[in-house]
Amino acid sequence: AGGIAHDFNNMLAAIIGYTELVYGELAGHKQMREDLQQVLQACERAKNLVRQILSFSRRSEERKVEVELSGIVKETVKLLKASLPANISVRQVMDREGDQVYADPTELHQVVLNLCTNAFQAMREQGGELEIRVGLRLVDDSATGSLLALEPGEYVSLTVCDTGTGIAPEIIDQIFDPYFTTKRKEEGTGLGLAVTYGIVAAAGGGISVSSTPGAGSCFEVLLPRSSGERRVAVPEQRMERARAGESVLLVDDQAYVLQSARRLLESLGYRVEARDSGGAALECLEGEKNDFSVAILDLDMPGMGGLELADRIRERRPGMPILFLSGVIDESKLAAGRDRGHGLVAKPVSLGDLARAVRQAIEQEAWGKAPAGGSASLP
Repeated sequence: AGGIAHDFNNMLAAIIGYTELVYGELAGHKQMREDLQQVLQACERAKNLVRQILSFSRRSEERKVEVELSGIVKETVKLLKASLPANISVRQVMDREGDQVYADPTELHQVVLNLCTNAFQAMREQGGELEIRVGLRLVDDSATGSLLALEPGEYVSLTVCDTGTGIAPEIIDQIFDPYFTTKRKEEGTGLGLAVTYGIVAAAGGGISVSSTPGAGSCFEVLLPRSSGERRVAVPEQRMERARAGESVLLVDDQAYVLQSARRLLESLGYRVEARDSGGAALECLEGEKNDFSVAILDLDMPGMGGLELADRIRERRPGMPILFLSGVIDESKLAAGRDRGHGLVAKPVSLGDLARAVRQAIEQEAWGKAPAGGSASLP
């Protein structure tokens, strides 16, 4: 999982970087900018899904917020429609009045994705209709079935129905078991519904299924309705740009990451020297003129890695701020970096986050001391 996450985050870093560059150049093209915002939104989901993969092997902090379930459903279906065969239609019935739940948006995205994917696969040969409904449901003491032991109250209901092959009665009680699957080996692992069940249960909800062989299946997810106020969008923060004469030494062994990061930093006004190895970076430091404002180093590089390169740079330039970029945060390397007074930003990083991290690095006396109201490293 760690190796996959490292490579995939590097790819996402380039996709996000070049997309943001093009977005900035299309000031008069409203529709194109809206399309690129969809690309960036999908990248953000992909970044969060990679974090979910890593969470299987280590505990991660929950990121629960108040969110509208209908918005999550619409976003997920919009992404899925591009891969749907022409013989499958999608019908959405959304009651957006009070459909707010308190949950991790990325996990909800995964629930909708898993249920819709199962429905598509059940209809892929004969075609059919996928119906997705979001509404409210009152659960009382008489509620029974496989919806866990839900407390009485108001719940937000997500129902996903298909007109596919259905589920045989003798296996319907096993479908939420880990690794249970009726698909061919190359088509599925049997984890989709198990993960869905776990996410829903952890959010205090329940899930039930009804099915008729040859006529289709319906899954219903119930999540406790949130009674809090609707989440207010955070206003966009001011972009931190370079001051006069500031420069960056940028080092990354992946060419597409190196070039996209270089152009992003140049768009912020920095003079950038980009190098693809530790040895080349050290050569760049020869001479008194090359006294950079900050060095940004890939933590995981072949040969001379980021930690060793940082030590070599500090021997030559003791006061130079150093910021690490990493596709996967290795806890031991992160701890070692912090001990040396460096900061770390996880790939893929947006232009705004990169701008703030670089400004923070330059203005701090040392990475071991966080400025007021801030943190010495970004999550």
